[in-house]
Amino acid sequence: MRLLGVVKCSDSAGRITVDAVVAPEENENVFDRRGKSVGFVKEIIGNVERPFVSISTGRNFGRTGVNGLELYIQERETDGESKGDKGRSRRS
Repeated sequence: MRLLGVVKCSDSAGRITVDAVVAPEENENVFDRRGKSVGFVKEIIGNVERPFVSISTGRNFGRTGVNGLELYIQERETDGESKGDKGRSRRS
């Protein structure tokens, strides 16, 4: 698993805001350090280099129930190809 970031705040609607160290994909599953599912990425806010991530949990953690908790995402598998060059060759 890869560190997503640290929880900054939560609300009574079951949303957690994380100060992320990586930009995840929307709807990506989020886990605690034990590998237990916490929720999924609902929204990415801010710039790609240091975003805030809103996670929908479906549970009420209250205002301070999870502050400071480290959350994780699954490692992404790469196929060695860049996104911009899939299947294309450059010819002069």
